[in-house]
Amino acid sequence: MWQPVSVPLQSGDTQTLILGVGGIALGVYILANTGGVVTLFRSLLESEVTPAGEVHRDTGVVELEGEAQPIDDTVESPHTETECLLYDYNKTRITERDHDSDTIDESRDRDHLDHQHDHVPFRIEDESGSVAVDPAGANLSVDRDDAGGHKKSTDQRIKITEHRIDVGETVHVWGQSQSNGDGPDDIYVGDGRDVQFRVGTGDRTEAVAEAGSRAVVTLLVGILSLLGGAYVLAEAAGVL
Repeated sequence: MWQPVSVPLQSGDTQTLILGVGGIALGVYILANTGGVVTLFRSLLESEVTPAGEVHRDTGVVELEGEAQPIDDTVESPHTETECLLYDYNKTRITERDHDSDTIDESRDRDHLDHQHDHVPFRIEDESGSVAVDPAGANLSVDRDDAGGHKKSTDQRIKITEHRIDVGETVHVWGQSQSNGDGPDDIYVGDGRDVQFRVGTGDRTEAVAEAGSRAVVTLLVGILSLLGGAYVLAEAAGVL
């Protein structure tokens, strides 16, 4: 009588199986979560900038572009001591680990020593007027100021960066118009259930370009991971 014979997997076969399945799983996960970046890109393409002075006429998702100005206070960035409306500060120690490595990322260890973030509500001004913005909870796309750092030794250095929204800087906001009172002065733009809240420096053109590039890169990484995993499994099975 014929009986099935089990053939134990070799270590190389196991690694190939893990690599192939892992690539497919990663690709599926990435593609399943691309909806957010693709939706944001499509929404920005189809949207038009709402004049700041007209936001009070309607509640919902709005797109703003204008000059950032303080409402009352500002905050001081920790390294450059710049009076600004928002900052995100990072201090990282970079250690050279393997000078023979082919890539920079593989040859460096990065230890995050300090991270600080602070902001205040501010207003966006354009020719039509102004409206308040509360950046709490926003996805930030803010210009980076390489604030410098110093070398501790021949193979170790400290890197400091600050991301800021400075007073008078052009900003782009994709958020939800809402009210904390009954009057037009109580209207502000912030986070909400119906929007992927985004605050960034630069104008609308830069915002659309960045959203588009993120969507394309995310889709490509997901597709390549999926195809790469499938190729590894197909080659191991002798299909290719």
